[in-house]
Amino acid sequence: MQALVRKMLNFLYRFRKKEDSDIRRILFLFPSSAVGDTVIETFFIREVKKRYPQAVLNIAILAPYAVLLEHNPDIRHIYKMPVDTGPKLVWLMLWAFVFRRKHYDLLLDLPHNGYAPFRQILLYFIGARQTLSCNTQGYDFITYPLMWTENVPRHITEEVYIKALKLLGGGGPFDVQYYLYLPADSWAQAQRFVQSYCQAGKKILLFNPEGSKKTRTLTPARVKEMVELFLKTTPFQVLVLSHKQIYSDLPKAAVLFHSSDLLQTAAIVSLADYVVTVDTGILHIADAFNKPMTVLFAENNIIQTQRPYVEYFWGSKNPCTCRLKAKQSVNEIEMSAVVSSISKNRI
Repeated sequence: MQALVRKMLNFLYRFRKKEDSDIRRILFLFPSSAVGDTVIETFFIREVKKRYPQAVLNIAILAPYAVLLEHNPDIRHIYKMPVDTGPKLVWLMLWAFVFRRKHYDLLLDLPHNGYAPFRQILLYFIGARQTLSCNTQGYDFITYPLMWTENVPRHITEEVYIKALKLLGGGGPFDVQYYLYLPADSWAQAQRFVQSYCQAGKKILLFNPEGSKKTRTLTPARVKEMVELFLKTTPFQVLVLSHKQIYSDLPKAAVLFHSSDLLQTAAIVSLADYVVTVDTGILHIADAFNKPMTVLFAENNIIQTQRPYVEYFWGSKNPCTCRLKAKQSVNEIEMSAVVSSISKNRI
């Protein structure tokens, strides 16, 4: 199937006339993104706009994560797609017709591996004059072929996005700092919450115990034990983030922030002095605000034998970040090691 699609698209591309006019309309297509991916891509969006300041930049993204980009001044329009697989495929097909009529000059498709035949057909049908995408299978219609692998000890910003910027003719140096544009009401709500529930004058340790998988999530009992230890051994006010779980038996000295609002959560993270989190999007949000932190990993989730550098490839790029790992679950990590990392890293 892969070879057939490649031959078909390469044959059809012979009849398309290439143009070399200025880049005026750009589409950044990444509908398989998540919170962490979206935060990382904020630097790439900024650098692409620097490369083409005259261009209109539009984004296509899964709906739950669009909120992280809605206030970004470099983006003109955001196309939002549902997460469910069935509706997602329908939306992709509808988008193909919409995007084709927009006559984009440049289509950015990152950081996908480019293997799926359906995706290659979609990229070809959109009909942008130039396409930047991963190309390891010999698709001639990809103007800027990006080669990358996860089995390298480099961060994704260097291995994927800076490579892409260089392919587009960017000369650097590139600013790889992530940045989230939060609305004033999100900042105000976060500040009111901290003023109302946190002890005045005390630095805040933000603790995020919930991940996307069971092995990345601390049990309620473990959360209680760790909070008690943080309160006993550190000088911080402990603020626990809660998305799904309500921790009803935490010590009274701890503060619980329960919300599914990404912008409010990001604003709360921005007010923290230190972050302890499992491997999830919160660590990238913390990176956006340059927070020192301790990140808890489980090796069975990072496929250690096949992708030995993945916790560095996708993880925090902050040199102050401490990484702690267990074999099967983050619940196996020694609490004393977490406290020790806080003591070494905290300002």
